[in-house]
Amino acid sequence: MREGMFPKEQTMTRHRIRMAATLVLVLAAVTWGSGPVTRAAGMAGDAVAMAMTGTETTAASDAAAAPQSARARDRAAANAQGQQTVVSDATGRPRARMQKVTPIQRRAAAARLKAKMARASGRVGRQTLSVEGAAPQAPADLAPMALIDPGGGQALPVPSYYKIDNNGQLFPDYSGAVANWANSPRPVVTTTDPVVTPIQASRLAARQYATGTVNLLAVFSEPLPAGTLTAFQSFNQYGGINTQSAGRTFHAYVLRPTGANTYTVLYSSGLLTVPPLSTPQVSEVASYPANVAVEEGDVLAFWGQGIPMDVSNGGPYLDAYYYQASPAVPAPAQGASITVGTSPFRNPTALRTFAFGAIVEAGGTQAIVGGMRKFVDGLPGLGAGAANNLGQYLPVAVPDTTTYEGSDYYEIELGQYTEQMHSDLPPTTLRGYRQTNMGGTPFHYLGPAIVAHKGRPVRVKFTNNLPAGAGGKLFIPVDKTIMGAGIGPAYPGWDGKLDAATICETPATMPTPAACYTENRATIHLHGGVTPWISDGTTHQWITPGNEATQYPKGVSVFNVPDMPNPGKPPV
Repeated sequence: MREGMFPKEQTMTRHRIRMAATLVLVLAAVTWGSGPVTRAAGMAGDAVAMAMTGTETTAASDAAAAPQSARARDRAAANAQGQQTVVSDATGRPRARMQKVTPIQRRAAAARLKAKMARASGRVGRQTLSVEGAAPQAPADLAPMALIDPGGGQALPVPSYYKIDNNGQLFPDYSGAVANWANSPRPVVTTTDPVVTPIQASRLAARQYATGTVNLLAVFSEPLPAGTLTAFQSFNQYGGINTQSAGRTFHAYVLRPTGANTYTVLYSSGLLTVPPLSTPQVSEVASYPANVAVEEGDVLAFWGQGIPMDVSNGGPYLDAYYYQASPAVPAPAQGASITVGTSPFRNPTALRTFAFGAIVEAGGTQAIVGGMRKFVDGLPGLGAGAANNLGQYLPVAVPDTTTYEGSDYYEIELGQYTEQMHSDLPPTTLRGYRQTNMGGTPFHYLGPAIVAHKGRPVRVKFTNNLPAGAGGKLFIPVDKTIMGAGIGPAYPGWDGKLDAATICETPATMPTPAACYTENRATIHLHGGVTPWISDGTTHQWITPGNEATQYPKGVSVFNVPDMPNPGKPPV
């Protein structure tokens, strides 16, 4: 889709699209790392939806343009070190075959890389990595930062923005100072313990009767405090009249007084069974979990059997009212209204004290600060009228249909901007696209969308307007040891082996050295289209901003579309 460009801008054309009637090209860029980031959606019926969500910040560039003599020296060095052998193929022609890398060689290579990273960062983390086997000695300039492992291996310092996993591998510290979208901020949780109040705990002791033999309703006069009732309790008794409580059944209740001797059943536990004793013939307290919000003044009750009791004996706990239920009266249901002192729940024939209680918790709090909540933001739609609660939407580009007859023409600019991505996050720095002709569109993530039609070419002039100099540095860490992301061939003595992390790493306030590839290069690419190679946005078709001071203003494969004017440099 894109043909080449002048060093700072590119013109593009889109030839006949045979696959679809409608093509939606979403141009978007948020640079998540140092390599290409592209996405493409599939085809549905007559339409193809394409999405480009990355600026393709190129991590591979003009290494192929290195002198052949350098490659020859590399092969000679590899042969000398025993890293490769020369064999003959079936036709007798010589072929180089690399030797299998041993575990010791692999660990040594990892140690060299980590040493470079540590030297480039200029910082030493609290953790160290011990390298076993035939690891190289630390370079002299790294030695003051190195810590020696008592086990005899060499310990290399780890940059502060990395950690070490259980397998000894480095991984980014997602919770550290360096921003990284691979992990959301961790929430801070502050809790206060609830106040636990045992209700009628002193009643939970052996009584004259281990259980009654008929179903009865007991309503307790002691009011509950406000809070959450987390458990009912009974004394699971062995001994006394009727022998034992275990195996008997009952219903536990929370009643809310509504008038004289009248209650509403706020909560019913359903049928509960007194469990077997943990130790045979040894009485204990039994608990029955619940989760009931109670108000001050609510009271406990139960209906059934299995709760030990004392008959009136002058004791201090004669405040539980006992009502003999009439035959065949079912247990009260949750939500029912009941009246005591009349049939079917008659006045007590005697005062009773029951071994029954509860646990109520109140006052516990939990505050969550920070982190990212799920499902609090709506999805952005197409056009400003479909913006979500954060103001996000996907702009729809407007075609210029007159500049190039028979074609839709767009001028697309790449820039750096901020946008709030979540209600729980501050605005995030992004790199992305906007339209600059036909009234233009604002910067928005995943925009603008280009709607194309089958058989009608699309032409795009692409301008890289990212910040230049120190401002053009990427705002996340970049591994400059990857091909095309560090030293370029213009560097004196460049042979592909120089320490790019040391040579190309400069303070944030200083620009990238002129002989190193900058971090504001970009290209655009369309998956699945019928696109000539000069407009395809390959890894060697990147461009830099027009005001960038660099010896590498464009990739070696950049070409302008032949029938479109040379766009020239954008304003500085």
